[in-house]
Amino acid sequence: GWNNGSVTVTFNASDTLSGIDGNSTEAETLTSEGVNQTVSRTFRDKAGNSNTAVLSGINIDITPPDIYGSTNSSNANGWYNNNVTVHFTASDALSGIDTITPDITASTEGINQSVNGTAIDKAGNSNTTVLSGINIDKTKPAITITSPESKDYLHSESILLNFSASDMLSGIGSIPAYLDGNNVTNGQTIDLRNLALGNHTLVVSAYDRAENSAGKSLTFIVKPLPAIVDVNLNRNTLDKSSNPKKPIEVYIEVQGYNVNAIDVATVTLNTANGSVPAQLSPVEFGDYDRDSIPDLMVTFDRRAVNAIVYAGDNVTVTIRGRLSGAIFEGSENIRVIE
Repeated sequence: GWNNGSVTVTFNASDTLSGIDGNSTEAETLTSEGVNQTVSRTFRDKAGNSNTAVLSGINIDITPPDIYGSTNSSNANGWYNNNVTVHFTASDALSGIDTITPDITASTEGINQSVNGTAIDKAGNSNTTVLSGINIDKTKPAITITSPESKDYLHSESILLNFSASDMLSGIGSIPAYLDGNNVTNGQTIDLRNLALGNHTLVVSAYDRAENSAGKSLTFIVKPLPAIVDVNLNRNTLDKSSNPKKPIEVYIEVQGYNVNAIDVATVTLNTANGSVPAQLSPVEFGDYDRDSIPDLMVTFDRRAVNAIVYAGDNVTVTIRGRLSGAIFEGSENIRVIE
């Protein structure tokens, strides 16, 4: 019942007796939009009789409908990390909307994608809109940890942190990282002397500009400097009945390091039953075993050592301390008698 262009109405008149006075055919063209428009014409015959013809219900709509496309909001960077539904709405002031493109789901990753929608009114006028600028990135960033490696490190070493992240679409937004729960940054140097011995974990996260996230962790182990220790006992045997006033001498070698840098106040003799601190004196430096590697001789109170060993046992004695701030450790097995 609608026209989307001008409408020409033609009137034809006839009279079988006197005939039509004037033209028997007349036409009028309607060009204005409107609902239920009317056109009429009056004809007369030559006898003076007249009649009027009325044609109504003429609907003209030549204006295309208005159509708009919309989506849910992207993030602050203009990106989506999931499918995007484009919804179209349309309006038409005269004939009304007949059809409109249904919702379209954009699911493919890409930059500045476009979706088209079309609305057609009841007069057959159509209009198409293009919703562009749709950026979709569903892929998590890729994280690379170059340093540290998943291996053992000596307590005297330093590590230069080296990690990165990449993202092929939206790009990287941030790369937070934590070492044992403490914030660290790429390129930071970690002095392992400031860490405890044992396992340590670096956790790196990456967020792209579409808010996809990824995580990667790496565990490394910090170990003490390996020391060679010699508990100066006859046949590696500790006789608890020996003179308690005579201290127990221990010789310490740490290959590649100057044992003069050992902080004697940190040195302890350890067994499964306890720990004894080294005496601050006497302390001597020399090559006691003549292997061309310097030794440091420290002493321990015999009575204190006797208290943490038991006769009849084979005991592992561990000497531990700090050398230039780094922990060293060495062990020797002894036999205990009384």
